[in-house]
Amino acid sequence: LYLFSRTGGATNVSMNSSANPAWTGVNKSWNNTYTTVDKTLYDANVANFNDMLPDKTNTNYYHTVESPPLKEYFFPRAGSTKKSDTLYNILNDVSCPSTIRLTTYFWTSARLYLAEKLSALRKAGCTIEVIYPDGPGSQNTVYAAVTAELRSGKIDTWNTRPNNNLYVHNKVILIDGTYQGLRNQKLVYATSQNLTLTSLRESNEVMLRIPNDSTAYGAYVRNFEQIKSQSVQIIPKASNTAAKTTAGVNSASETSSGKAPKDNSPDPDE
Repeated sequence: LYLFSRTGGATNVSMNSSANPAWTGVNKSWNNTYTTVDKTLYDANVANFNDMLPDKTNTNYYHTVESPPLKEYFFPRAGSTKKSDTLYNILNDVSCPSTIRLTTYFWTSARLYLAEKLSALRKAGCTIEVIYPDGPGSQNTVYAAVTAELRSGKIDTWNTRPNNNLYVHNKVILIDGTYQGLRNQKLVYATSQNLTLTSLRESNEVMLRIPNDSTAYGAYVRNFEQIKSQSVQIIPKASNTAAKTTAGVNSASETSSGKAPKDNSPDPDE
């Protein structure tokens, strides 16, 4: 979050971003920022900032704030099952046929059930596309079990790493279709949260829901397609050439080396 009480001629400005203030955040990775000029959301974000100042974890912090049509979610969220995982509940509210596009940076087996849910939705007739960055050693930010499940579920998946070691750092879910029984929904969920257990249960993370805003949704879809066009499809592998290109960066084929970052690790690229 980047917050400004006043900037230029605007007041109560919040910038929800996936970008860390790091060199790699500008030169090596894909990020997104959504800016709101809204006092309700600004005040909620300032309160969240002040709550973080003591630097003490409150694992029962989860709450939401609405300034229609926007809604913001604040983590961490207490719980021990997928039923208390907000992202799982969002996916659970999608009915097929719909289209789901997902980008993430870090995805561990502690939240494998999210990949399993995508597989179930694909089987039910939804179109699913996933983009992530995955490489060897410390860059193995997507665990083997996750990639194996995506492959088993026949989820179209792209890896950004083979393209000059660039990495997607966006954490976005885009839904086009039927949501909570309502047809023709176009939803953007833009979050700071990785798909790790620590991000859900222990970290101060935020997520913004942007519903049925054709301008915003269109921009996020175009960005998704741009990232996809500069990535290598690994599920299914498009060709023998692509298969060779992804050698060593396909987590499902890696041997267990113990070098993959732990669920509670900071971003290894930054």
